[in-house]
Amino acid sequence: MGSRDGCGRELTRSNQGQHYILGEQAHVTGQSPAGPRPIEQGGPDTYENMILLCPTCHTEIDKKPDLFPEGMLLGWKKKHEDAVAAYGSEKHYASNEELTSAIKAILDENYVFFKEYGPKSDIAEANPSSNAYNVWEIGRAAKLVPNNLRILNMLKTNADLLTPEQKAAVPAFIAHAEGFAHHVHERLDHYPLFPTAFGEAIK
Repeated sequence: MGSRDGCGRELTRSNQGQHYILGEQAHVTGQSPAGPRPIEQGGPDTYENMILLCPTCHTEIDKKPDLFPEGMLLGWKKKHEDAVAAYGSEKHYASNEELTSAIKAILDENYVFFKEYGPKSDIAEANPSSNAYNVWEIGRAAKLVPNNLRILNMLKTNADLLTPEQKAAVPAFIAHAEGFAHHVHERLDHYPLFPTAFGEAIK
């Protein structure tokens, strides 16, 4: 899954500190044998069989499955994954201050989203039946995983700008980012939490 679908529309949006998830999770192979692009046993709820789409595209591909075959959807997904994999690796910063400022802005965006919609957010704890969990479930794939990957690429491309303290903190962040991405794609019982030492070193 990625932050854009085949039509190119943004699937997440931020406005004055508020974050919105516009995307919807869709099955590539129909969940039901009677659904779009079906197989006999029905498509599984796995990362490989899921794609994030805008609401309009989600409706259209399910209503006109003959125009949107499985191979086309998987092609969209692969294109987005490749783009996300390279996200952040193209920019070389002029100084440590510029680099850390850019990373801090992304970390702050992740933190705000986690505080608003994460499992321990006020919304989720006050009203377990709210849609906060759905927003979190989609948003961590559409926003947090790409943001973490962008930071990893920025660190790799600009490693020469890092201080010794920051370099020492990077491996823990790599373990967290990779573990969190794995958890999003296939639920894990445990993965490394965000390392506070990395946040302190960047700030």
